[in-house]
Amino acid sequence: MNKIISGMIDKYERRSSAEEQMERLEMAHIKMEIALETFNKWQITDGPLLRWQKKLKRAAEECDDTLRKCRQHVQEEQETEQAVRNSFFPRRIAHATKSLISSIFHGNIDEPSRSAIRRFEWLADGANDFLRSVESAGTPRCYLFFDPLIGNLLAV
Repeated sequence: MNKIISGMIDKYERRSSAEEQMERLEMAHIKMEIALETFNKWQITDGPLLRWQKKLKRAAEECDDTLRKCRQHVQEEQETEQAVRNSFFPRRIAHATKSLISSIFHGNIDEPSRSAIRRFEWLADGANDFLRSVESAGTPRCYLFFDPLIGNLLAV
């Protein structure tokens, strides 16, 4: 009985943890996207900044993929729970037992690791430095439509 109650508590904590992790991933992804969109508004030719932009773009894509997988996993869990709730009592007992045994031996494999989330948050925090570097090394793209002389005068 103690294992069953412990398993139920763990399941609840994993659900709230998954929601928190999705929020953290989403915020990191938003920060990286903002930096990349701002980068596109500037004319940059500096090699290191272009490499930094590529790395940030890859990280944003990876974060988006991880977030999508996490959302899909949560949705699948909710659909499974709904199906189990609508099933007969013996099937619910069987599912609860299977779920408990699975969580004891395997944990939650599909959940992104804490280190992966910290990595995305670290990269998102580095996006602020990236933006400062972009603003100091480039010129806004809106000046590209003017005559080069006017663009140089406005940049001064």
